[in-house]
Amino acid sequence: MIIGIIGDGSVGKTALIMALANIDKNIFSTVDIDRSTFNYLQFDTHTYRHPQ
Repeated sequence: MIIGIIGDGSVGKTALIMALANIDKNIFSTVDIDRSTFNYLQFDTHTYRHPQ
């Protein structure tokens, strides 16, 4: 799944993307963080299953 962050100018899109990507390096990876109107973050959508 890819999340797109949209915002005008310097509203903190890159900071938000980097903060989300730092939550868990195993499931989040940045796709594109160039300075623009759009930023993208990809994350693994596999659900966690507790070992029984």
